[in-house]
Amino acid sequence: MRGFNRGTGPRSNMYSRSKCSNWGRYDPFDEEISMFPDSPRPSLEVELSDDFSIPIIEREVHRDFLRPYSPEDIEKVLRRVPLEYLEGLSGIYLLGGTKKQLRCFNGPLFRYGAYSPSRIFLYAFPKDIPGYNCGSLPKPTIQREYERMGGRFTLQGKQWVLKFDEESLRNFYLWDVLPHEIGHHVDRANFYTDNRRSERFAEWFAQEFFRCADLDEEFHIKIP
Repeated sequence: MRGFNRGTGPRSNMYSRSKCSNWGRYDPFDEEISMFPDSPRPSLEVELSDDFSIPIIEREVHRDFLRPYSPEDIEKVLRRVPLEYLEGLSGIYLLGGTKKQLRCFNGPLFRYGAYSPSRIFLYAFPKDIPGYNCGSLPKPTIQREYERMGGRFTLQGKQWVLKFDEESLRNFYLWDVLPHEIGHHVDRANFYTDNRRSERFAEWFAQEFFRCADLDEEFHIKIP
């Protein structure tokens, strides 16, 4: 993930690109990451071995957002992942949402999660949004990823809309978004050098993780 540059502020909107006094790239998701204190107190410390643990750090959830899972839910997922896939991970950050992010919903800037070397970020989801406006249906592989978690695509007028209820949204974050970001951590050597390859690997990693979880098998895959 491209880190937020603390030296310049984020633009308030895309029009601000013409303001020479502020050259920061507009990204309210990177902006929220910068709001964490330098040494935040974790809500939960997941001890995975005698000398390795992963802190889970939370921001307060904004009144217009929801977080359909708990730190304890995150812990249950982490305990299904072999230790060698998590080594070097310094923290999982649960964000709370902002008004600026709410304005980005249904746009290309919206994110569910992000990875920065050694850190995973999971963003909050807008509370009172009826669905994500896709415009057209995504390719079948992407469509199946949403549907296997309980998401549903419905046609409203001429637009396809992706809808979640709270349970399916919880499943989506825990069994797709989080494993996807863990996949980026496993493949972190390629995270900056080859974005397309990195995304393909993260998608494959999440699919394999869910397949093993669905079959109640031990998740231990051969990394290609």
